[in-house]
Amino acid sequence: MRILSLVSFALFACLTGTYQVPTLAGQATPPDTLSGDVLPLSRIHRVASTINGRRYVLTVARPVGYAEGRSSDSTRYPVLYIMEESAGAFLRMTVPGFRFTHGAQNGGLIIVGVSPAPSPSGAPSVTALAKMDLSPPPLPFSDSALTRLQKDVPGAGGAPLFVRVLREEIIPFVDRTYRTTSDRGILGMSFSGMFTAYVLFAAPELFTRYAMVSPSLWWNEGSIFRMEEAFATRAPELPKTVYLSTGSNEWPNDIRDVFRLVGVLCDRLKFEHRYAGLEVIAAMHIDEFHVSPVHFARAIEALYPRDRDPRAPLSEATVWPPSRVFCGPRAKW
Repeated sequence: MRILSLVSFALFACLTGTYQVPTLAGQATPPDTLSGDVLPLSRIHRVASTINGRRYVLTVARPVGYAEGRSSDSTRYPVLYIMEESAGAFLRMTVPGFRFTHGAQNGGLIIVGVSPAPSPSGAPSVTALAKMDLSPPPLPFSDSALTRLQKDVPGAGGAPLFVRVLREEIIPFVDRTYRTTSDRGILGMSFSGMFTAYVLFAAPELFTRYAMVSPSLWWNEGSIFRMEEAFATRAPELPKTVYLSTGSNEWPNDIRDVFRLVGVLCDRLKFEHRYAGLEVIAAMHIDEFHVSPVHFARAIEALYPRDRDPRAPLSEATVWPPSRVFCGPRAKW
């Protein structure tokens, strides 16, 4: 199994070559973009937020066959947002695998990597800025609790503001710039996987598909579970597709937390008659480590199954990936 994991990683590495980024017409390449180190059929944009005063890099992988400047092409596409902790790394693990496995159908999805822009020398790193944005505040909130939280992660607790940045600035920018539909997905890995869970309970209307890959549900003593408990009292419906995964080589407590959340969501649906419309898919990837390309390939396959048009509603899927559907319309038990 370890050999297969290495082969999978090598395949992704081979597929992620170095390409020159096409710039927007009439614009010079900004000095702090990821020039020369992104995917084919991609463009880079910078968005300066007026909400939290930070700048973000959006790496947009356009669908194969996406026509620009052609008024006769009005085709619109769903969008998958990947929350990056380091600029472009997750995107480069996700897009080649999706294009490889979906073959001729890889033209049906726009994939957007979102990460903080690189800072001047001496300022917080991209990873540090991402953790500020992706970390939820204490629950219940107090100044003293926030101070304790920020001892571990300076500047932590910025998730509510970052949700506003997504809602009011980043998503509208992508919708203005590209031909999109209202079908939006979000994929997060590790810390950003925990943020994805936060968005599900804080602003579920933002996305229709949620993928939490090896999420850091331990954050702030597992406060995401307390957040879900409060959310459940006011959310009788939750028509979303939620995917959670972990690897067997990860920390036992992290594996436990992933399936704890799976159990909580399914119990709400099956026994408490809440979360109507919810579908939960979960996977344990045998012999896989924390940051493995296998996680990304399987996550995107679960949200956008092959052998079908990604632009079609998820309910029309006729071929389902091998990950077990724990609860929902296609539950396998």
